[in-house]
Amino acid sequence: MSFLNKVTVEDLDVKGRRVLVRVDFNVPLKDGKVTNDNRIVGAIPTIRYLADHGAKVILCSHLGKPKGPDAAFTMAPVAARLGELMGRPVLFADDDTVVGENARRMVSEMKDGDILVLQNTRFRPEETKNLPEFSKELASLADVYVDDAFGSAHRAHCSTVGVTDYIKETAVGYLMEKEINYLGNAVEQPVRPLVAILGGAKVADKLKVINNLLDKVDTLIIGGGMAYTFLAAKGYEVGTSLLDAEKIDYCKEMMAKAEKNGVKLVLPVDTVTTAEFPNPIDAPIETLVVDSDKIPADRMGMDIGPKTRELYAEAVKDAKTVVWNGPMGVFENPVLAAGTIAVAKALAETDATTIIGGGDSAAAVQQLGFGDKMSHISTGGGASLEYLEGTLLPGIACIRDKVSYEELSLNYPSSKEWLFEEFISKSYGRDLRFYSIRGEAVACMQRRSHGDFRANVALGASVEPYPVTPGIRTIAADIYEQTGLDFLGIDLLFGREKPYFCEINVMPGLEGIEKASGINVAAKVMETIRSDFA
Repeated sequence: MSFLNKVTVEDLDVKGRRVLVRVDFNVPLKDGKVTNDNRIVGAIPTIRYLADHGAKVILCSHLGKPKGPDAAFTMAPVAARLGELMGRPVLFADDDTVVGENARRMVSEMKDGDILVLQNTRFRPEETKNLPEFSKELASLADVYVDDAFGSAHRAHCSTVGVTDYIKETAVGYLMEKEINYLGNAVEQPVRPLVAILGGAKVADKLKVINNLLDKVDTLIIGGGMAYTFLAAKGYEVGTSLLDAEKIDYCKEMMAKAEKNGVKLVLPVDTVTTAEFPNPIDAPIETLVVDSDKIPADRMGMDIGPKTRELYAEAVKDAKTVVWNGPMGVFENPVLAAGTIAVAKALAETDATTIIGGGDSAAAVQQLGFGDKMSHISTGGGASLEYLEGTLLPGIACIRDKVSYEELSLNYPSSKEWLFEEFISKSYGRDLRFYSIRGEAVACMQRRSHGDFRANVALGASVEPYPVTPGIRTIAADIYEQTGLDFLGIDLLFGREKPYFCEINVMPGLEGIEKASGINVAAKVMETIRSDFA
């Protein structure tokens, strides 16, 4: 079951239209070259789909944290690398104002299937403040907006949120869809047992996540620097380990909540300690393994110990879903990476759906060679963390929801009444499709066979006209009011298990209408539709 209820790129008709795509191309550069192109690769399926379907694809992203136009943060190397990866030309609008004369000219000259990368959105100070001036300028370039930047979805910026105030036809891309489905299903509709592993430095960074997950998981494993505040909450000496003294009472509350909810809360039983933090971070360093309740006063915990590694591996062995956010220790140092490696190896060997929540844990999994063993590695560190907190991310909230007529009918009893009294009573077992242009129903048909409507029509299924009744007109107007979508193909599906179900699709070009033309749709209707799609 999909957790996503957002319009996706496949719901859009994009041929000949300008589509602004917010991607996450915040990639590392060195000497003017991209050194890690994972985020670029992740965006390609959406870009390719749009270009192959005739869209004029306009890409925007931030890169780093420039305070204004800065050649060190230009998107030019990113555009070049995207072209290499896709094996096709990619244009670059080198315009310090992002939406200036050069960018506007290049967009106006684009042909169907062209791909263009705009300059770094953070060259504009309005971007991070979500000011309407820049949002309007971005929106002026496009007819449709697609958000495929999950890594920036927790930020309410012009290019992630503000632009949707001025472009009403919006959707999520494939990468965003994948993120929402994996993370959403993991915490809302998991296959159990559900195990969450939280690591990283500070308890404060994961306050809401811990609280939220204790209402959802079967087992919660704590590692990394944040574990020492939990150990202190148990009364243990933690030496010079990272400690958030202000959060000790909070940790006590969370341990009590876990016990109350029947959640197994697992903490380190032994610890790898050092006399000081390695400097530089990957420098050789001497270690001493001690039990977690016996950390010497002059030493600091830097990784989980061997007994804890076995304990954590055992805890995930029988899991069906595992979510991991945060490393178990200072994994950047090979001497202190054993705990993170052990957890990654345990996840790689389990049959569970394994989801890595971005940030340091994603970097660790990739660097340690376990990336291809995980079900999903999130592209968003902060975004995945906030999503696991149960926070509705602004970059997702602003995208239009898909609407089912089951939901709409709750608000429109007249339409529901018509469904039951007029159609079901007379035509039980048949399905309807009708087309709506800006809320006006223009053509309707019914069929007696079940399955995919268009496929059945193509195979010669029994299809015949059905009158555009007042009830159908009401449904078309209702759905238009709720969605604001100009061109819709609407299927009313009937069966024995469900009295009715409605599927609403943005019409894919003229495909559906041309099928309908075989059943005597009026020439005038066809002329109107063709002119609207021209």
